[in-house]
Amino acid sequence: MGNEPSCGYQIGRVVPNSPAHKAGLVPFFDFIQDVDGNPIEQRQSTFFREYLLKAVGRQIILKVFNGKTRVHRELPLTPNNNWGGQGLLGCSINWEDIEKAMTFGWHILDVQPNSNAQKAGLTGYRDYFVGMQAVQAHGAKNAQEVFVTMFQDTGDFHQRLHSRMEAAQTPGHPQYRNHSILFLVYDSVANDLREVICDFPLGCDIGNGYLHSIPIQKGDNRLPTIRSFYSGGQGNVPATPPQHAAPPQHATPPHHATPPQHAQPLQHQSPPQYASP
Repeated sequence: MGNEPSCGYQIGRVVPNSPAHKAGLVPFFDFIQDVDGNPIEQRQSTFFREYLLKAVGRQIILKVFNGKTRVHRELPLTPNNNWGGQGLLGCSINWEDIEKAMTFGWHILDVQPNSNAQKAGLTGYRDYFVGMQAVQAHGAKNAQEVFVTMFQDTGDFHQRLHSRMEAAQTPGHPQYRNHSILFLVYDSVANDLREVICDFPLGCDIGNGYLHSIPIQKGDNRLPTIRSFYSGGQGNVPATPPQHAAPPQHATPPHHATPPQHAQPLQHQSPPQYASP
């Protein structure tokens, strides 16, 4: 991997028309590592947040590493709280090890005919689940907010799905009797991301591990794009972020330490604990 960086703030859900969206940040694949020439380190846990607060209304430069193209980009962005949504960036972020985070996607395999997955437009052996709606704690102020985050480990998908199903069966919970869940899906053929709302049970098999890793080809400098967002009653709306060309560089594809695993049917596990964004 040479001098490639090891960690950064992974971009989660990007809200339409937010500063993050306008700057061209790519969910799942992008990792923020530097702001205005100042490297961001995990031990400086409050540095980035404090820097943004001091930079409200003025342009900053983010140095971003993309886990697919294996190159850096410098993106101008103006943090502000007047864009119509929450937060100064309009995206969720989480500090992650880049190589590990890139293995946390789930490959969609066989899609059952007439299943909810098929009705949602999911395609087997092409699409990947790379993010999923988080379930807020019962009684939380933001329990009704659509909050999509990336997976934290290889078991997170099943844990989160089980937690979502429990919420749908809990009287008084904001998601009671709501059997829909929002996913962030990567299309490995079109090289783009889209938000997909799907009811459960899903009706598809999924696989994780080295054999089901997102394909990354040496010399492929195509930056993944966002195809569409999910916008409540409006359904999916097209995304038109600015295109930032990645400089043509060659890098060795990552080596995944995760051992091969066989495709797994959806299982129920204990719900995970989520830290505040």
